[in-house]
Amino acid sequence: SSAASDVYKRQNHFGVKEYSREKIGVKVKYGLVCVCGCNLELIRMTKEQLIISGRIDAVTLIRRG
Repeated sequence: SSAASDVYKRQNHFGVKEYSREKIGVKVKYGLVCVCGCNLELIRMTKEQLIISGRIDAVTLIRRG
């Protein structure tokens, strides 16, 4: 059996700053996008697109000061 999974797609990113099964931090133009949840997995990453799967509980933006 397969578990349900959420998918988060982000375009125009500047790379991954933090990576774990509970949190993935992605650099963007205005700061850092944090995807938090369980069993997170980076499915695909190109210069144009980043796709994360797993149980996503929150997506937040931490703005640069």
